[in-house]
Amino acid sequence: IKTGFTDSAGRCLVSAAEKDGAVMVSVVLHDPDDWADSKTLLDWGFSQLQTKELVCHLSGTTIPATPAEDTEKAEQDSSLSPYTLRQRQQVSVSLAPGEQLTEVVSLLPSLPAGMPAGTTAGIVKWIDSNGTVRQWSAIETE
Repeated sequence: IKTGFTDSAGRCLVSAAEKDGAVMVSVVLHDPDDWADSKTLLDWGFSQLQTKELVCHLSGTTIPATPAEDTEKAEQDSSLSPYTLRQRQQVSVSLAPGEQLTEVVSLLPSLPAGMPAGTTAGIVKWIDSNGTVRQWSAIETE
């Protein structure tokens, strides 16, 4: 991010790196080997994190299919099955020891009948204790 030098602080370096969605910042002061030491600090920081796969808890969750507006079609759709849902893609996040995320699911109230599999029906967000969205995934129909 920034290099620097003063007589009292010597060689200084502020650096940052990102891995699996986690950002680490390193600050070294009065360090003749600032680049190598900063890399060592960043590597150590990342080694303290745990990568966790995030899976939305959708088991048995459905949303209703609404009948078509066409009267003839609506009669054919009178026994509509609800849409079963799944998480669109696998996602992971790096967590500090003891760090917890809250899962927040937002779904559409319904979808029109006849939508193909893979239609977006909502979103799931994983939020940390500061209210920051750390990861997200679309929710789709099966």
